[in-house]
Amino acid sequence: MDWLSAVQLFVLSQGLLLLVIILAVRSETPNANKLLAMFIGINTTGIALHLAVRTEAIIYQPFYIIYLLMIMKGPLIYLYVRSLTEQQFAFIRQLLIHTLCLLPGLLAWLTIAPEQPLPSASQISEVDHAIAVFYLLNSLILFVYGVAALRLLHSHEHRLKKTFSSLGPITLGWLKWLIIYIITLRLTYIATGLLLGLGLINEQPSVFLFLDFGVIYLIAIGGLRQPRIFTGEVQKVLDKVEQPSPAEEHPTQSKYERSALGDDSINRIWEKLQTCFEHELAYMREDLNLSQLADLLGVTSHELSQVINLRSGGNFYELVNRYRIHKAQQLLEDPANQHRKLLDIALEVGYKSQSTFYSQFSKQSGTTPRKYREKHCLTDNTGSLAR
Repeated sequence: MDWLSAVQLFVLSQGLLLLVIILAVRSETPNANKLLAMFIGINTTGIALHLAVRTEAIIYQPFYIIYLLMIMKGPLIYLYVRSLTEQQFAFIRQLLIHTLCLLPGLLAWLTIAPEQPLPSASQISEVDHAIAVFYLLNSLILFVYGVAALRLLHSHEHRLKKTFSSLGPITLGWLKWLIIYIITLRLTYIATGLLLGLGLINEQPSVFLFLDFGVIYLIAIGGLRQPRIFTGEVQKVLDKVEQPSPAEEHPTQSKYERSALGDDSINRIWEKLQTCFEHELAYMREDLNLSQLADLLGVTSHELSQVINLRSGGNFYELVNRYRIHKAQQLLEDPANQHRKLLDIALEVGYKSQSTFYSQFSKQSGTTPRKYREKHCLTDNTGSLAR
């Protein structure tokens, strides 16, 4: 057994272990875990087929149906995102609908799949063309479904930012970057496949195999750590904010034309919001949401959301973070805080984690909190900048 086969055997065992763990662990998102298990199971079975080929095991024609099942990786990723971002997700119905993408591949496979068992890797060339076709088909379908999944994640994040000031893991940021990684990998695979077809390269680089292995680990770890998004508290807030208002019963009018708010009302609510933030420091509450702020101001969530969008040029999440970072800048410029931990400042202005604070601060200030303090704090007696 060569080194690559040994690596495949190790990854195969790890994939099977992760599969058992995912199915055994009790989860708040059981449907999502089922889809995750299917994705890992298909990837792991594909590795087993690769290993069988490399070790010259006898492979019978029906076993090559696994290559066809690889097409389901795209739909499974897409449905996994839907299962996490939709409160009422019809698991069986949606899975059956999206298995229809197998039909074109099945018809093509029946025309080019091998009819006899392949006793050794030396004879695998008989189906090289079939395997290449299905890897290309798999890559195209995975790319399309990956883009669709990213659009869902974008809509999900936008929905949350209209309502909540702190997001954390409910935005599924880890999943967004994983899907981008998968899409990039598939595009690269398609490109090298075309180069292979044109005779510009002799074989697909082995690195793709290792990169595919990485997907199993990344999605399994992220999936096991992902908490339930639509908890009772979160859904209660969303239901209150997203419930249609009486003024929205005229679908032919634009979003703000349907609102009963006039310029005077908009100015009044905006002034009350500024007072609430600048004097009462409501933005420093780490779990502040749109519904809570609307109650403080004595207006509806719909009215407040409209005012924020019109006057701030952004959503609720962006407005709250703008105030939080401005307050953090003031604290960092104060010599009395030159020895305070950055985490303490982050917690004081309303952030739950230092990583989110760093990300928002760098985005709005163009530098890190530490460098900002070094630049703006007064020098000490020795002439060195205070940290």
